[in-house]
Amino acid sequence: MLSHEKVPTLHQVLPHFNRMIAAWERQKEQLPHYRNIIDKGIEKLMEYVEEIEDILAYTLAILITPTIKLTWHQRYKNELVNWAKQLLVNSLKPYRQHTGINTPAAPHCAATSGSWADDVLGLPR
Repeated sequence: MLSHEKVPTLHQVLPHFNRMIAAWERQKEQLPHYRNIIDKGIEKLMEYVEEIEDILAYTLAILITPTIKLTWHQRYKNELVNWAKQLLVNSLKPYRQHTGINTPAAPHCAATSGSWADDVLGLPR
């Protein structure tokens, strides 16, 4: 389900597309006589994925979802892990700098922008 009235679902789009492509790849092995048709379907899904991957909101939605964070990228798009982390850092910097809130940062978060991002993304230190 990629649409819901009260629950955000944007974070599910890329993972669902990838699961669908993987399922169709398995079907090609089980139904070799439908290989051409399945390949056309996978080709179309890949077109959608390529368009969606260019929209940063999908990646950010995955990164800020507490049950996913960076684990999806680590498993399926490992080559983009550093890019995704930097995207989160760059996207949050304006809010972090211009909130006007004068609260002291935790000592371990003040060191670098990467350390607070690691905390947000659930990465080990």
